[in-house]
Amino acid sequence: MSAQRTQLGEIIEPARAERAGDRDLPVLSMTMHGGLVDQADKFKKRVASRDTAEYKVVNRHQLVVGFPIDEGVLSFQQMYDAAIVSPAYGIWDLKQPDRADRDYLERYLRSPRALAYYAAKLRSTTARRRTLPRETFLAMPVPLPPLPEQRRIATILDKADAVSRKRQQTLDLADQFLRSAFLDLFGDPITNPKHWPVKKLGDCFAEKPRIGTIAKAADDGECRVVRVGDLGQMWLPELLQIRVTLPPKDIERFRIEPGDLLLARAIGSEDHLGKASIVPKRGLKATEVFDSHVMRLRFAESAIKPTFFWQWLKSRGGRALFMRNAGRTAVQFNINATQIARVSIPVPPVELQDRLAEISYALTSTTGHANLAVDHLTALQGSLTQRAFLGDLCQSREGGGSCEQ
Repeated sequence: MSAQRTQLGEIIEPARAERAGDRDLPVLSMTMHGGLVDQADKFKKRVASRDTAEYKVVNRHQLVVGFPIDEGVLSFQQMYDAAIVSPAYGIWDLKQPDRADRDYLERYLRSPRALAYYAAKLRSTTARRRTLPRETFLAMPVPLPPLPEQRRIATILDKADAVSRKRQQTLDLADQFLRSAFLDLFGDPITNPKHWPVKKLGDCFAEKPRIGTIAKAADDGECRVVRVGDLGQMWLPELLQIRVTLPPKDIERFRIEPGDLLLARAIGSEDHLGKASIVPKRGLKATEVFDSHVMRLRFAESAIKPTFFWQWLKSRGGRALFMRNAGRTAVQFNINATQIARVSIPVPPVELQDRLAEISYALTSTTGHANLAVDHLTALQGSLTQRAFLGDLCQSREGGGSCEQ
């Protein structure tokens, strides 16, 4: 039987605003998959503004909500008694710790069901400035079984995460090997020691880059949509969580095809700008499109191979050249079609780029079992998460209609 539902506003409330002033506190950054992290550990240095007087203080156990919220950038602060975060972030207190478990609540607020709610409720016609009104955020329904059951569910999902992380380590080692192969074949993109001809990306496209759709999420939508959270690995995963409904003409405009490179083009975190994945050849189970925070690149085959460009973006030199052309607004980092067309890139012969592609495919076949395992684990986690928050992991008390451990 399903768990009792309550509105989020009955569980959390805005925290009292507290600024850093002249206090020397750790600076935390928000990441999409890792939640809050120590900025010094993430960047090997402190990259926040020297003047952090206006940064917000976040105490242990407080909830930090970043943006765009539909990417799940929120987390409870469990690292320090007190730290500071960007003044753009929201800080919330848990009203009744004896009623809601923080791990359980954070998992729900980052679940596909919650992300679909945010995406459907975002306000503004301008994609890069879409926000979720506070009253809408607080009105979100949250399944809330008894506290012991919440903890049991959080523990089950934690164990699934631990297994998935071990599989991911195998893929990370393969990624490091590819980076070394790229530098050996092509050299550093900035110094260009092999003297490859330098071209503008705009001269290497088969068609003009396209920014994705702003269609709202719909549980019964016929299209699966690629979002920034799906990007990062060389090959786009098959398990896309969110669906949308589009008119036929828009489906054709935003449809993805094998060989397309999808790039994060507007995001609140600098390190996520430019994350990319290539659409592999596969039998699509549903039409796949991409959202407005993503840009589709299609290269001329005689100029640039997607595997080469993906690895170029991952290199330190390529990343630096890419970021020189990026922009920043008050709320996020971004790059548009005009800016990316101006990016200068050393272009080696296609035959040599094909050599990198061969290495990539060979490595993909070697790590195929790990990739498949990660896909299955992702599906399992998605299923467990959905079942948990629908109440299907709850054990009904005899005649009571609630959950127990």
